[in-house]
Amino acid sequence: MSGSSFSRQFKKANKCNAKSVVVIGDEEAKKNEFSIKLFNNSNGSNNEIKISIEDNAKLEEWILKNLNLNISA
Repeated sequence: MSGSSFSRQFKKANKCNAKSVVVIGDEEAKKNEFSIKLFNNSNGSNNEIKISIEDNAKLEEWILKNLNLNISA
């Protein structure tokens, strides 16, 4: 949304210690999906995944696996 290149935006997000970024580019929009890129991935797994906008279960699974959130129910 800033008008900067993806590369520059990723660098800025990493510099700000973002845990992840969500990308919805032209191709993702056409396919009704989005990409999530994980920064500082220490477990050696793929650090980017594409998820369908309708696939809430896959998104929840990714969040629970990759983001150390302290969620109290």
